[in-house]
Amino acid sequence: MVVTPNELERLVSSSRKKGWSFISLDELMDEYVRRHRFPSKTLSLTFDDGYLDNFSEAYPLLKNLNVPFCIYVTTGFIGQDVIPWWYLLEMALSSDFKCSIPEVKNLSLDSLKEKNDAFMAIRSKIMSNASCDSGIKAWLDHSADYAKRMEGRLFMNWDDIDVLAGDKLVTLGAHTHTHPVLSKLDNSDSYTEVELSKELLESRIRADVSHFAYPFGGAGDFSARDIQYLMDMGFKTAVTTSYGPIPGAGQVNMFALPRVNVCYDFSLLKMKKVFMRQAIKNEIKRLLSYAD
Repeated sequence: MVVTPNELERLVSSSRKKGWSFISLDELMDEYVRRHRFPSKTLSLTFDDGYLDNFSEAYPLLKNLNVPFCIYVTTGFIGQDVIPWWYLLEMALSSDFKCSIPEVKNLSLDSLKEKNDAFMAIRSKIMSNASCDSGIKAWLDHSADYAKRMEGRLFMNWDDIDVLAGDKLVTLGAHTHTHPVLSKLDNSDSYTEVELSKELLESRIRADVSHFAYPFGGAGDFSARDIQYLMDMGFKTAVTTSYGPIPGAGQVNMFALPRVNVCYDFSLLKMKKVFMRQAIKNEIKRLLSYAD
């Protein structure tokens, strides 16, 4: 889930050469409201969490290229010396830090694949319990000292947010206050996480915050309850991490928009091939349903 500045620049350049254009989320929504469809061959860039490199690396690059983009801000991370658990976990598993992994059995860390498998296994256990398993929590807290020795500030501060808010190329969206799995929270806590992030961000940038990204963003990480909260608070869109293009008119749920993860080996050709295969599968399922 990491892209270098050079890879990001190549993505923009190659996309434009192939006739793709980059538009903001607001422009995307305006097109849909006016025409009841989304424009073809368009891309909207989004970044989650509010990492410092979004400001120090991506922002100057995209500003120079005149590319609009959105950053979904986890307000509780901004200006704080925070190292999220998933970052600690990645640091611990990818480094020479040696420690037995509690409550997860039969895991080897000899190869990159095994480390990835271990990451996903531990991630699953953590996310299945909003309070985090005690043994894993203690292990991550212990590994924080190691991570702090290797890393500086991870997230933007509010001065950085002020700069971004003053640029028309940048859209700032909400991403909760502490980045929990919303579906694991009770009604009050879920509502507060969304409301607080929206209120804090709006009070700082003195503008409406209309776009939201679900933390983690998988199908089980948010619920119909959370969608209703967003609608009640006046949000216009919400994005997931489900892979895919925005569907056509009549099929789109503005509060469960899919996205495409851009990683080191991303290409438009690969993306289109995946979408084409999925479209063929969906059509086969539709035809079979008629046969039944």
